[in-house]
Amino acid sequence: MKTFENGRFEINCGRNMREGVSASESGDKVDITIWCRDAHSCKLCLYREKKLLYKIPMFSMELAGAPDLFSLQLSGDGVADFLKCCEYTFEADKQRINDPFMLATAGRDRFGQNTRLRGRFYFGHFDWTGEGRTSIAFEDMILYQCHLRGYTKHSSSGVAHPGTYRGFTEKISYIRELGVNTILFLPIYDFNERVDGPDKKINYWGYTGDACYFAPKASYAASGECAVTECKQMIKKLHQNGMNILLDMHFAGQSPDFILRCLKYYAVEYHIDGFLVNTDVISKTWIDELVAVREHLGLEEIHLLGQSWGGMQLLEYVCSRKPEGLKSLILSSTLPASWMWGEEQHRMIRFLPPEMRQAIARAESSGDYTQADYQAAEAEYMLRHAGGPVPPDGPECLLRPSRKGRQSYLEAWGPNEFTPAGTLRDFDVTELLPGIRQPALVISGGNDLCTPYVAKYLYDHIPNARWELFRDCRHMCFLEDTPRYTALLREWLNAHD
Repeated sequence: MKTFENGRFEINCGRNMREGVSASESGDKVDITIWCRDAHSCKLCLYREKKLLYKIPMFSMELAGAPDLFSLQLSGDGVADFLKCCEYTFEADKQRINDPFMLATAGRDRFGQNTRLRGRFYFGHFDWTGEGRTSIAFEDMILYQCHLRGYTKHSSSGVAHPGTYRGFTEKISYIRELGVNTILFLPIYDFNERVDGPDKKINYWGYTGDACYFAPKASYAASGECAVTECKQMIKKLHQNGMNILLDMHFAGQSPDFILRCLKYYAVEYHIDGFLVNTDVISKTWIDELVAVREHLGLEEIHLLGQSWGGMQLLEYVCSRKPEGLKSLILSSTLPASWMWGEEQHRMIRFLPPEMRQAIARAESSGDYTQADYQAAEAEYMLRHAGGPVPPDGPECLLRPSRKGRQSYLEAWGPNEFTPAGTLRDFDVTELLPGIRQPALVISGGNDLCTPYVAKYLYDHIPNARWELFRDCRHMCFLEDTPRYTALLREWLNAHD
């Protein structure tokens, strides 16, 4: 058994496959996990007062099917309290790397004067008692967008702690007098404001991919070591004054899973009421992941099938990246533009009974999608055009246990199929379709969410396209007529391979 700190704490293989740092409720166990692509070894480096204390070898998770993950568990009475006083980085194959999931930073305590960045362990509990948080409907928000540091940095602000979370808290009564009820903060996560180059410019605004997204900016705190607490104190005070808080989150190159995990973290841990997310990042990240998969697997020649949202990814990939080695496309119940999809769904709503049409209209007008009559109408619409329960003899991939949720759908698309209001709302490759040179097979159902108009638009505008209509199917032709669907794919692939 390995130990450190004079035998006080044990070192064991970690049990957490999720990247980042987590502690048991009692504080006697701390799991630390990091992803290091193609690394042969990794060490946890612990520092105190800028001095290296320990380099602790981590355990590869290869036997668990994750060779790029390294993990360890530190255990013993008071281990979490010991780590609170430490800073940390990792060393993978002698290369220093930081934790992208660090919850607090060290080395960026003064704005514009960065030293070596490390992570700080944070296991604190914040008391939200008496917060009195209320939710303000979007149409009722009176928004005030501001740069947290810039708002009080000048001496004319008259605050005791200029340019900080505390300084902003001192101005809440003034902001309320303006009639504002919602604050939209420009980036307050810990971005690197130092710009490389001879002129040593400062990135004042924070729109950069060089950032610790899970950590509040340390230099915005009166004391850098207390950034998490000071930020939460400010948010609590804003909520106590009847205000909502939105965060501007500028992601660059992060995966959708990372983005959603980050947004959920701020919603849960910081009680943030909403977010402004750059709309191009999610689709770009999906394309980058597709490129990485092809490269990793050495897939020089492929046929590519995209179903529904997957078809959007396929079209974006083909139109924006113009990849080599793509022998054919299969566009299954998909779309070339979000606006077109929304228009066609509203056209089909007209075929619902009058009371259902009225329920949908009321929900869209009010923004309240919780009423029973609306939910019944949406369920009927989806039964007609998306699909019903999977039969016992359906495809195994649809029968296996799964965890289902709506958060990704709400973020990316919107409250329903006919209201594209999420990050994909501006998707539109209609003008780029004539530039597709690969053979394309368009598949759709007669009662599909992908209406015959949408499918025919793809067929008409892609030069070398073929359209197969499954007249009696809804959105999942592969489920409702599996024999014909598989036979069609087999025939298509044989003809174009």
